Amino acid sequence: MLLVEIAALASLGARATPVAAPDVPKMTKAANVIVAGRVMTYQSGPVSNWTVPVTLTVSVSRTLRGPPYPTGTVLKVRYVDRPSSYINVNRDSFRLFFLRCSAATVCSQATPLHLDVPALPKAQVATPPPADPAERVRDELLALVSADDQVLAGLSLSSSDDVERAYSVRSDAMRHLSAFPMAPIVDELKRLAQTPAPAPRLAALSLLALVDDYSMLMKADTEMLYPMPATERMARHLASAITRSSSKVPPELVEPASRWLRSRDVEIRRGAASVLRETGTATAGASLARFGLDDPDREVRYFSVGGLMAAFGDGAYPSIDVYDQDEHRYLDPWLRWREANRAGIEQGTCCERPKPPPKPMGRAVLLPSPQDTR
Repeated sequence: MLLVEIAALASLGARATPVAAPDVPKMTKAANVIVAGRVMTYQSGPVSNWTVPVTLTVSVSRTLRGPPYPTGTVLKVRYVDRPSSYINVNRDSFRLFFLRCSAATVCSQATPLHLDVPALPKAQVATPPPADPAERVRDELLALVSADDQVLAGLSLSSSDDVERAYSVRSDAMRHLSAFPMAPIVDELKRLAQTPAPAPRLAALSLLALVDDYSMLMKADTEMLYPMPATERMARHLASAITRSSSKVPPELVEPASRWLRSRDVEIRRGAASVLRETGTATAGASLARFGLDDPDREVRYFSVGGLMAAFGDGAYPSIDVYDQDEHRYLDPWLRWREANRAGIEQGTCCERPKPPPKPMGRAVLLPSPQDTR
């Protein structure tokens, strides 16, 4: 759809209509033809009841499923765009198309609301490619994750800068890739986690976190501690990935999260403090006492107090709304406790659970710690 038509629909009907996220494995199963190709022409019909009939012509670059089209074969693709659709095509855009073809070169979208995902113009996948179409789609997405920022920036229609465009395409590819079984590509992700290019390396580490593999997080230290404009979005993505990758925080996250409490980026420090709070161990608590209680960000201080209550307190901490009503009620007792235990905290020998533990002054509504270690 032309950008002006997209804007018109968005301002009217789409505003109130949630857009369903693409389910790429489902799209793969539903399609009898999957091709990577470039949109040659785009023709839209009249808007009717917030829907627009669209006809594309797509020049095929490579075939992942269906008859092996010669390069340059032109497919005619008809579909109906509507406010709930997630279709990103414009003339000259290069995409991976999931189609149902009733004739050799006449097709429609394989699933009602989705048609395409990003793809690289030049194939970067294994030769010969896997026989399974799902594996071929997965490998296309992995190639996007590992691609250079400048290449990805050229695939986006956004008007933002190159860094933002590259991040948008890469994060989309990561989201689609994570819907496939990850076990077969763990070794490839570990190889990618050692690449000198920071964005693909951080992306690989974020994907490994989804399968609770944190063995290579030290490879991210430079970007996590000293994020630059070109790396801060992916560094924040990794910080977010480790906070939600597991219902139970594994002990091997304590060491990297403790290091990242000293990051220049507040979002990364928040993620690290959140992980350490949920760990609820003495080691995590000591790190929060040393680096989190004095953080200039109120949210980091809140997570730090919560982590100390989980590790050395009574196993409960206040909701953030209660904490915000009087921060010093909760913060000051732990500042005094830190001062009394400063030598042990700094030497790494701290700490025994104090008896009685520091308590806030007055009453408070407390939330149970998810990992009370008492």
